[in-house]
Parts: sequence; C-alpha cells; structure tokens
Amino acid sequence: MAQTHTVSIIQKLTVPLINNKKYQGLAYGAALVRTNNDKREFLNNFEKHLVTQELKEGPEKDFSYFIPDGNLFSFFGFYAGSKPEQELKEYLDENMKLKPHPVRRPTQTRNRVSWFFGYQTPTIEEIYNNTPVHGDTSGSFKGSWVKLIEGGLDNFTYYIFDTFIKKSKSGTGLQAKNPVRSYGSFKGVPYITKLLKDFIKEIKD
Repeated sequence: MAQTHTVSIIQKLTVPLINNKKYQGLAYGAALVRTNNDKREFLNNFEKHLVTQELKEGPEKDFSYFIPDGNLFSFFGFYAGSKPEQELKEYLDENMKLKPHPVRRPTQTRNRVSWFFGYQTPTIEEIYNNTPVHGDTSGSFKGSWVKLIEGGLDNFTYYIFDTFIKKSKSGTGLQAKNPVRSYGSFKGVPYITKLLKDFIKEIKD
C-alpha cells in the first residue's frame, strides 16, 4: 500500500480565516508548486544516475560502471528493445502525487496558519513488485531488478557477454550452467531507495 507523507505550508494572514476555502486553495497551490519542483528534481536525479544511464544504453554497451565485463542490461537478461528504466520512471511519475485535501486540521498562531497536505509515494516493496527482471519473472534471476541492483549479486562468474548470442533475450548475454571465470561479483549500489529517501526528506523540509 502506498505511503503518505505530510507536507506543511505556512501562510501569513491579517485576519483569522483558518477555515476559509480560498486560503486552503492557495495553500494547496503553493504546496503543489513546491512538491512538483521537488519531484522534477527527483526524476532528474533518477535520469542522471549511472544505473539508469547504463540501462538506457541497452545490451550492446561493452563498458560497465558496475561489473568487470559486459553491461547491466545483458547481465540481467532484459529483452532486447525493452526499456526497464523508462518503465520505472513512468511508474514513479504516476504514483508520486500531492493529495488535494489536508490530512489534518490547520493550526494558527497570531497571523500565521499552517496547512498540512498528504503526499503519496510508493513503498520500496511496491517498487520491487513492479520491477521484475523479466516480464514473465522467468530466467536466471527472480524478483526485482531494482532490489538486485541495491542488494548485490555474486553470480557474475556465470555471465557470458558477446556481441551476438542467438539464445540470449538481450542478444548479448547469457548465464552459463557452469562458472566461466573465477572472479567477479556485483556489489549493491544506492539507487531508488536512496533517491526516494532524499525526496521524502526534501518535501518535508
């Protein structure tokens, strides 16, 4: 279930109009502008992240920031032509939004009133559930590719990278039945969990 975070907006008033719908609408508008700016920055940071950049380059990239051979796209066995990073961005964009009604009564002290709106974001588990390694969750990896990227993997020794592999979903990578090298692991890197945590902190400040 999506989680809701409280966003506060402070207004200056000359008269005590704490329940006035006009002021509530102005407060919501201010909260929407602020959180939309924060969301835009969040999505920009997502786009600039090295994991996103590497996935965007597809299966033929012969250099990786994270593994010693091949690339993350073919390592995870995404289908050639798929865009897992774009699907994730669209999911995040659609499921991060400010709710139009206050989550609790506003408070007023002298000439200031504070409004409290709810901001909805998906939970990390919901993100994991919406990012399967393969569309049919079959193949060498199971579960969420985001979770695997953040948690790390130690089976790089089975990964074969070549420019054209007929039986490969990505066209450039396969997981062998037996180890093909004696070295290699993929250490987890901070990704969506950290980006989302930073975003939530930003909208609350």
